[in-house]
This record gives sequence, structure tokens and C-alpha cells, in this order.
Amino acid sequence: MLRDRANILKIMSKSGKIFCLIGSFLLLVMGIFHGSGLSWISAEIANSNAKSFLKDVFLVLFIHVSIQLIGLASLGILTMFLGRAARAILIFLSVMVISNVALAFYLGAIFPGVLLLTAAVVFLLAAIKASEKD
Repeated sequence: MLRDRANILKIMSKSGKIFCLIGSFLLLVMGIFHGSGLSWISAEIANSNAKSFLKDVFLVLFIHVSIQLIGLASLGILTMFLGRAARAILIFLSVMVISNVALAFYLGAIFPGVLLLTAAVVFLLAAIKASEKD
């Protein structure tokens, strides 16, 4: 049993694992940073003249992005243990992050967009390196 676990960990190259860790770290930092703005945005939306329903929905949608980024970071870590399926999941993960990049740039969030784009590229590099041996 332990031998099987050791073989699974050896399927992904060392550089692929490093790229997974870097991409996951970037997403985790972005998720925590985004979530830290919840109290500020709560006060701003409460003081706005928006309808009550919109105020309630906006906060849920705001925190959803933070949860999504942390979840994607977790998926990036998980791929290091998936063996042959890692490449396909890393490509899917990159596409999901790129969709967030498009939304960030649409909203004018240049710095978060660039950080997310960096994470997406790093996950693509991890997909390329996933089955190579260092």
C-alpha cells in the first residue's frame, strides 16, 4: 500500500509539483485577499441606495468568488496526487482561472487579473511538465 502511494507521487515531475504549488499559492492568496474585503464592501453596499434584495445578493456573490478561488487552489494541490489524470485537470483548472481573468479585466481589476493570469499560465506549465521526469 505504501509502495503504491510512493509511485503515485512519483508520476508528476518535481517541476510539475512546484508549478502546482506556485499556482495554488497565488490562488489562495487572491482568495484570502478578496475575502478580506467583505467587511468593507458590506458597509459600502449597506450605505448605498440599492434595493434590499440586491444588497443581499451582492454579498453572497462577493464571498462566492473568494470561496471559488480557494477551492481552485485546493484542486491545484490535489492534482499533484492524481497521477495520469493530472494533466487534464490542470488544463481544466487553467481554463477556469482564465474565465476569472476575463471577469477581472472586464471589471477593471488589472492587478488581480494579472495575478490570476500568472496562476493560469503556471498551471498550464504544470500540465506540460506533469508527466516529464526531472
